[in-house]
Amino acid sequence: MKKEYIYYWAPFISYVATVRAVINSATSISRFGSDKNYVPVIVDAFGEWEKYYDEIRKENIEIIKLAKSNFFLRCNKLGFIKSRLAYLYIFFRCFIPLYKILRKNNPHSIIVHLITPLPFILFLIFNFKTKLVVRISGYPKFNFFRKLLWKLVQKRIFLITSPTQATVDLVRYNFNNNNNIKLLRDPIVYLKSILNIKKINEDYSKVINYKKYILAIGRLTKQKNFVFLIKVFKKVAELYKDVNLIIIGDGEEKDKILKYIIHYNLQEKVIIIPHSHNVYYYIQNSLCLVSTSLWEDPGFVLVEALFSNTIVISSDCPNGPREVLNNGEAGYLFKINSEENFLSVFNKFYTEKKEIIYKKKLRGKILARNYCLFCHYKVLQKILLI
Repeated sequence: MKKEYIYYWAPFISYVATVRAVINSATSISRFGSDKNYVPVIVDAFGEWEKYYDEIRKENIEIIKLAKSNFFLRCNKLGFIKSRLAYLYIFFRCFIPLYKILRKNNPHSIIVHLITPLPFILFLIFNFKTKLVVRISGYPKFNFFRKLLWKLVQKRIFLITSPTQATVDLVRYNFNNNNNIKLLRDPIVYLKSILNIKKINEDYSKVINYKKYILAIGRLTKQKNFVFLIKVFKKVAELYKDVNLIIIGDGEEKDKILKYIIHYNLQEKVIIIPHSHNVYYYIQNSLCLVSTSLWEDPGFVLVEALFSNTIVISSDCPNGPREVLNNGEAGYLFKINSEENFLSVFNKFYTEKKEIIYKKKLRGKILARNYCLFCHYKVLQKILLI
């Protein structure tokens, strides 16, 4: 039987949840599609996947390297201007190499997650036998340029997949195309990977005395809205003096967030951990996981918390949290940027009866199963691997 190669295109300049989504999606094909000779392949644009090589190869996922040198990997690409220059570099540096491997290898399909203009323009200019699959990663913002490019390439796109139904509806509204966009939830829950992560030991001495803490996880960017979290936590700390806050993440707004922590004199109540290999330790020992994001789609950490029997309190932002939490049945939702509503919701959670909390956790655990690798593969097989 002929092997069918499924390429993944997702160049990234800093860690985002899409990285884990790509590895898990490719793993699902490797584990459940090998009997049909499906072979997942991650296209490594400039060495960005290097730190994941061992994991990728252990899952029998192939890697194609487009660049011989990894010097760009060591360049500083953080910040608005530098990141945009990095995207331009990737576009021009990878244009010909990506064209060559598509023309030479004729893979079954290429699933495009990030830096989509490059494959879009290639498919506009050239006729490939390969199926172009667009994977929406994150809440899409259709500015003029993006909307124009999507409309130009629309007829060349074989399939669009979205992690939430709300985003499926959004794309249909913008492009009046009801045929080739399908719901495909992210493959977040992978028990083998979770068990391996939980075995990792690290230094927890900084937080060992934080017996009661709220947890927030994510890049320190405008999207995650951590400044709002610091402001509202000041009021939480006044009402509940034994409650602390732990933030796991790093990013461009770190200095700004630290200034707010000092301004509100919260140095003894708030700790920022730049990175953790074992986030499940923090999730499972927290009072709750809080997400104050301005947008999510769907929000990986929300699903990870549900699977870990941890209550989630999330902003009701577009497009993921309401869907992940099933309209609040599996957690709590509050109005974006409303300190008053957040405090009301947090107080409700903090004083809630145990049986209600138990029901929410149980509901969350059940919903989290929809995001397992096998469920992801079964849908992917139905809509693409035919």
